Amino acid sequence: MKRIFPRLFGQSRSSNSAKKTLYLHIGMGKTGTTALQVFFSANRKALEQNGVLYPTLGEVSGAHHLLSPHAPRFLNSWTFKPIDDWGPKLATTDFDSILLSSELMSRATSDELMPFCRSAMAWFDPKIVMYVRRQDDIIMASYNQHIKSGLQKRQLIDIYQEMISKFDYEALLLPWENAVGRENIIVRPYEHAQFFDGDLRKDFLKSVLDIETHNSFIFDQDNPNPSLRKVPGEYLRMINNVVVDPKKNHRFRDLLLDLTANPEQGLDWPRNYEPYLPADIRRAIISASNASNLAIAKKYMAQESRALFLDPIPEESDTWEGNRLSQQMVSSISAYLVRKDPDLMHWLAGELHQYLDDEKYVVRSAARMLKVTL
Repeated sequence: MKRIFPRLFGQSRSSNSAKKTLYLHIGMGKTGTTALQVFFSANRKALEQNGVLYPTLGEVSGAHHLLSPHAPRFLNSWTFKPIDDWGPKLATTDFDSILLSSELMSRATSDELMPFCRSAMAWFDPKIVMYVRRQDDIIMASYNQHIKSGLQKRQLIDIYQEMISKFDYEALLLPWENAVGRENIIVRPYEHAQFFDGDLRKDFLKSVLDIETHNSFIFDQDNPNPSLRKVPGEYLRMINNVVVDPKKNHRFRDLLLDLTANPEQGLDWPRNYEPYLPADIRRAIISASNASNLAIAKKYMAQESRALFLDPIPEESDTWEGNRLSQQMVSSISAYLVRKDPDLMHWLAGELHQYLDDEKYVVRSAARMLKVTL
């Protein structure tokens, strides 16, 4: 097996050799995790030259999701690999350090991660790495991502309160601290002003792996996980309510992502970025998260008096136009989609009638708005 996969397994070492460092980059989602995974995958050889293995074992799209101790129910078609199967293999490589990355790990429960970490500590010296983003920003970014995935059907203003507790970073990291010790947890703020050299990838190399950036690393400028602007995003949210076919839903998503990246002149909606939440709600979220964030800065970053996040807080006077799209905005995007994919829009027009009197307000309101504009 080692002859077939020499780079993955390497050569055996004696059982007396020092344990290797296992870096577990656990996310979180919407903190540039996909960008980092794409970077790690593209720079395997450069990482290896610096003693770090980014293995192909357990990979899904460049991330080690199949090695995660947390297996979400909605991924029940995947075959997750227990650490006792892969730990001994990775522990016998010729590399001093192994780097694994999967945002699924950040949602592991104590019952999942305690036995996982016990096994990890038998084979490695584990280091848990998590990037954290200010809560109001990550709530809006996660909402946008859920719209892109086809899962989100409601407006953020109606559900944001349900999301706040999911980003209590002190609570999320406590089980990991109990499992591996506080000294083995590395926390970095997801803020461009705090990245080393203004780049997330360079920040990980320098602040986590202690690697100096050099010419052997490839820094691609493409965004592997682009966001939707708010107006096409809200259009897609309405589509999510009335299009259940995944392939057709993804076609709408791709068209609207292309519109976000390449906005056409004459479309009747604002191009400038506007947040999904008004300033007063964002300030309330920041306030509710402040104690946890201060604890994180103190415990894991040795910052007694410095805040975890440094970006300016929204001003109460900041204007906010709301998230509901006008009929003109929806008509403008519908006309664009008709030009780009007339067959898809013809199909949509035929589907909408069954939802016009749906018992769920969010469904029938989406269907009626789209119907009027087609």
